[in-house]
Amino acid sequence: MVQYNYIRFSFFNKHKSQRAIAKEMGIQRATVKRANKDPKQKYHMNVDRDKPVNGDFKKRIKHLLEHNS
Repeated sequence: MVQYNYIRFSFFNKHKSQRAIAKEMGIQRATVKRANKDPKQKYHMNVDRDKPVNGDFKKRIKHLLEHNS
């Protein structure tokens, strides 16, 4: 299970290819593919990411929508 979690973390968060993960861990690419497809063991982030693009503009957008409606 720990390997599956690391495989999914490397694939989804570090954007490593299946081939690179297989080479790094010394396992077959089929194992990496299976780990990424397994529906029971999805990778979930524990902490929400910041949204820097929308952060400063939310108040401005809300203000504009209220006054233009």
